[in-house]
Amino acid sequence: MSDFNFKDLDSQIGQDFGSIQDAQALESLRVKYLGRKGILAELTSRISDLPAEQRPQFGRQVNRIKQKISKLLEEKRQTLQPKPVSRIPSPEIDITLPGITQELGHRHIITQIIEEVCGVFVRLGFAIVEGPEIEQNTIILPRLISPWSILRAMFSIHSICVMSHAS
Repeated sequence: MSDFNFKDLDSQIGQDFGSIQDAQALESLRVKYLGRKGILAELTSRISDLPAEQRPQFGRQVNRIKQKISKLLEEKRQTLQPKPVSRIPSPEIDITLPGITQELGHRHIITQIIEEVCGVFVRLGFAIVEGPEIEQNTIILPRLISPWSILRAMFSIHSICVMSHAS
């Protein structure tokens, strides 16, 4: 067989991969052994120089070394790769349920004040009654004042009255 010692290469690979601490060193070892100008490329190019009876065994040894290096590279990548942080929610939260809907918009400030003032009057004992805002004098005045004929004479020009003015 050739003068190359695969046992020394095996021990050298074990020492090199045992001393790796970071991903950059791992990449440099990958280039050193598996790169285009690496050790295994050099060994593969030597196969054509060997006698025909030594080529199969030498090729098997090169392939065994290549598989060993690939396996060691993958194992080291797994150990050097940062562990992903688990983002799985706790069991108390069911992520399949629909989310909380948010109300669109808000009440106008004048509407809020009207509701607040009406609430004050209701607490004081008054009743809130809805009705027409403009009414005829002939309907409003008899309800408010019994001797309404005098007022009718005063308001004979205008036949309508705004409800807020009448109350």
